[in-house]
Amino acid sequence: MRRVFRIVRGAGDLAREMDDEIAFHLEMRAQKLEAAGLSRDDARTEALRQFGDRDAVHTSCVTLDEERERAMNRVSMIDDLFHDLKYAVHALAKHRAFTAVATITLALGIGASTAMFSVLDHLVLRPLPFPEADRLVIAFRNDGKSNAVLTPMQQELDAWRARARSIGRMEGISGTQFLLETSAGAEQIDGASISPGMLALLGAQPEMGRGFNTDDAKEGAPHVAIIAHGFWRERFGGARDVVGKSLRLDGDEYTIVGVMPAGFDASALRGAGHARVLTPATMAADGGLHAGTVPIARLRPGVAVAGAERELAAIAATINLPAFLNEWRVVVQAPAETSAGSVRTGLFVLLGAVGLVLLIACANVANILLARTLVREREFAVRAALGAGRARLVRQLLTESGLLAVIGGALGVGVAWVGLRTVIAVRPASLEAIDGASLDPRVLGGTLAITLLTGILFGIVPALNPTSAGVADALRAGARSSHGASARQFRSGLVALEIALSVVLLVGAGLLLRSVVKLQYTDIGFDPNNLVAMELASGPSSARFTPAGRRRSELVAAQLEERVRALAGVVDVTRANVVPPGFAITMSDFEIDVHPLDGASKPKEIPQYSVRPNYFAVMRIPMLEGRALSASDAGQHVAVINLATAKRFWPGESAVGHRYRIGSTQGQWTTVIGVIGEISSQGPLSRDVDALGFYELSDTTSVAGSLIVRTRADPGSVVPAVRRELAALDQGAALVNVMTLREAMAGTIARPRFTMTLLVVFAGVALVLAAVGLYGVISFTVGQRTREIGVRIALGAEPSRVRWLVLSQGLRLTVVGLIAGLIVSAVLSRTLKAMLFSVDPLDRWTFGLTSLVVGAVAIAATYAPARRATRVDPAVALRSE
Repeated sequence: MRRVFRIVRGAGDLAREMDDEIAFHLEMRAQKLEAAGLSRDDARTEALRQFGDRDAVHTSCVTLDEERERAMNRVSMIDDLFHDLKYAVHALAKHRAFTAVATITLALGIGASTAMFSVLDHLVLRPLPFPEADRLVIAFRNDGKSNAVLTPMQQELDAWRARARSIGRMEGISGTQFLLETSAGAEQIDGASISPGMLALLGAQPEMGRGFNTDDAKEGAPHVAIIAHGFWRERFGGARDVVGKSLRLDGDEYTIVGVMPAGFDASALRGAGHARVLTPATMAADGGLHAGTVPIARLRPGVAVAGAERELAAIAATINLPAFLNEWRVVVQAPAETSAGSVRTGLFVLLGAVGLVLLIACANVANILLARTLVREREFAVRAALGAGRARLVRQLLTESGLLAVIGGALGVGVAWVGLRTVIAVRPASLEAIDGASLDPRVLGGTLAITLLTGILFGIVPALNPTSAGVADALRAGARSSHGASARQFRSGLVALEIALSVVLLVGAGLLLRSVVKLQYTDIGFDPNNLVAMELASGPSSARFTPAGRRRSELVAAQLEERVRALAGVVDVTRANVVPPGFAITMSDFEIDVHPLDGASKPKEIPQYSVRPNYFAVMRIPMLEGRALSASDAGQHVAVINLATAKRFWPGESAVGHRYRIGSTQGQWTTVIGVIGEISSQGPLSRDVDALGFYELSDTTSVAGSLIVRTRADPGSVVPAVRRELAALDQGAALVNVMTLREAMAGTIARPRFTMTLLVVFAGVALVLAAVGLYGVISFTVGQRTREIGVRIALGAEPSRVRWLVLSQGLRLTVVGLIAGLIVSAVLSRTLKAMLFSVDPLDRWTFGLTSLVVGAVAIAATYAPARRATRVDPAVALRSE
């Protein structure tokens, strides 16, 4: 009976029952002995003696009973679960349309959440692939206003190595690019120079060969290299005899001494990029690091990151450093945190967005389940009358919702895989790190957790609701709901919630969309159309910056410039040390000829560009005042500045004729000969960086730099011809970083456009789900009110009044959800301020257009049920009861 009525016995119940049973046996034996002639006391004493150790018997029997009870409960639970699952499968298979809508809705929510979580996990949450990675830190300087990083100066590196107690050994890494020469030609690959002890610090060792030693880092030592696992597979086909073979990098021969394992990822370290080749960094005479390297260290046990940052900053404060560094504070961070810092905000915004989509999906499925359970209320009443308890009914419904969640979760994994591949395919080039994201066991475990959570979340309310009415009431109500009013209110509340969440996503997507549109149509100060830029790389790296190497590079570049100018389809050619969206920053003292500059007005970063005389004409940068550079200005120390520079240092007067000086007080004064317009060489997002601009004439001793070609048609079409001309001049040279400036400028806003695109997609999915939920509620209400509508029509109600009766219900829900969503959006939109460009977080156009879109979708979702209501046949409606 206990099993029938699901009465669970505890340990105390079993002990008491056993005490009663032992007492019963003793009493029966004592009565027999008393009937045989013993006294009452003697009979009880003898009965106890014959029974034996009462405590031992009690313990043994209770143990056996507990084991039997557990076994029976396990069998009963498995049996009940099997029957619940069997019934759930039958119920879901019987209503295929309901099952399809619910599982597809869940698959979209779970799949989108899983895809975005996998990206966030790969870039932000996953620990670095090194032992005790949580103790690895990187030290650098930051201005507190941007993601700019300044590597420590030599004095700082030496002082930290000698005096810091919060960190152990300090090693260094610096990213670079190598010109790899092969039989097919030269190409540029990512690389990194590391100090000899870096691999030991990271706890990584080559899969084959050896690591670097101190002899490899000495001046004049033979060139050696360690290659990445992927590079070994790609270039050497996985040959086991690769150690000892050579690579020709930047014109020098490098002997391969090791191959890193597949799990080693240098991109996890700031500044390393996706290094295909590692080379030893030259060490100082005392074994320390040289300036220009990014220092990486391991915290000592018990030391926090904040404590190490305070100590390194305090040590740096005792060193005599240039004054401009006062604006750059010492920062100590985990390498993963620094590498993901620039994308962290966008990723969390997108993860929050897919979280809202998942909530909308859950609310939608809960709405569908609630409608279905209301229709099945009589069924539950009959089952309750036949003996099913409240817990039994709840468990059955939770089993159905759980099964739906499992099916939706399984489909969601497929959606997540497709979504992740899509995200990787459309990601901007600057987010190459996303490529490593995958549905690994961590992510799949998160998917399982999301699936279980959603099963409980959308199943608990429908499971509790149909069991709350009395059996008699439900049976008397026939096919109608005995508590329809409260259920309708709850379902309406879920729809209003879906609409509110959709509004939040639509407002966020709208703000980012307006921001990206403004970015695309912002005047950047020059014409990027029909421009292609390419960097010239030639000569061994060891000789590239020597006087002879500079002259050789300049000669090749000058000859190539003349040859390219003669090519068909070429309008003109120029050269510069940096091509947009690149920049060249000088950090030094700065003076002007009018008055001394105080600390606030003195620039910390000075954009200084070296260009050829026709640079402004080729780039089509307007000259506002004075004149452009000319060949006769060689050696005259003259420059052209942009309008922002002129307004900042010589406000209210002409800047032409004024002078400035960069460097020490003995530096050379430079005269301003012209002023160009406002320019955003790094794209519209870089207004702060481009607030200054000093353009000086390049000389014959400068590095050749980059070639900029303006064409009459497709700028990319001239690249093969330029390569042929360069090969004819120098077989060891190559064109690298080839790009059209239109594509390059578009790349500067690729990240906000990427975030905007995904957010628009998620908002669209959310709006569709909300519309489906609204349609379902109105359709269900029309079905429940069929008799009422039939009576109204029979009594002469006009179709328009019946239509408005239904439409008004949907519009009321929409207005409630819209108002709530706009209020929440007004609060949350401020978190997007850092991601917006010339758009106010409370932009009235975005909020107004969102309201119109939601209203239009709501009317479209409500109109079909409203129109169906006007076609109800009164006779059929009355007979349906």
